[in-house]
Amino acid sequence: PNNVGEAYDWIGFDPRGVGLSRPALSCLPYYFSGPRPNYVPLNDTLENIWLMRSKDYAMACATNNSKLLQYMTTIDIAKDMESIRVALFQDQINYFGFSYGTYLGQVYATLFPDRVRRMVLDSNVDARMVWFQANLNQDLAFERNIKIWFRWLAKYNNVLHLGQTESQVEKQWNSTLKQLENNPFNNTVGPDEWLDIFLIAAYYQQTWIDLGTTFADWVNKNDGDSLMG
Repeated sequence: PNNVGEAYDWIGFDPRGVGLSRPALSCLPYYFSGPRPNYVPLNDTLENIWLMRSKDYAMACATNNSKLLQYMTTIDIAKDMESIRVALFQDQINYFGFSYGTYLGQVYATLFPDRVRRMVLDSNVDARMVWFQANLNQDLAFERNIKIWFRWLAKYNNVLHLGQTESQVEKQWNSTLKQLENNPFNNTVGPDEWLDIFLIAAYYQQTWIDLGTTFADWVNKNDGDSLMG
């Protein structure tokens, strides 16, 4: 607000093992290729498939990165942040973190309390609940936010034609998931990939227009080009 960000020099970094950081973790490169089995375990078969996929992924991570994993903890990353502070000759840091970054900020402040000047944490992770319960809590928040988006889409039904009420939009949403389960678009986008594409709507309101248009194009025109973008 009030352009306060312009008063700071912003420095970002890729944490250990991800992005452009090297060495990088590599588990199962094809794991996220679509279409994947339905996220929702509607029956025992699906549940067992996901249990096996999860075990295979974990085993691949352990096998392919056996020498790295013990050095990939949040504590290690917090110490990397401290190294960045030292390298920049700063007595203290100002820190902005969201999602996992809020947990990282908490760990850094715990390890180096005298090195924090200002810290802004957006969408806090409860450090007492990492990670299983924290992820379940996040899923509930995602569902709540997506329904708020549905309500917003219904408000502009004269443009998007997805339904006049939140429940009508949700019905269209669920119908689309079923359609993609039976017939993935381009043999790539199934219900899981659809959810991945639209999950960002649960994070950022500024995505609502573009994602609403993508949703509407698929429903009204059978146009899935933007799904492949």
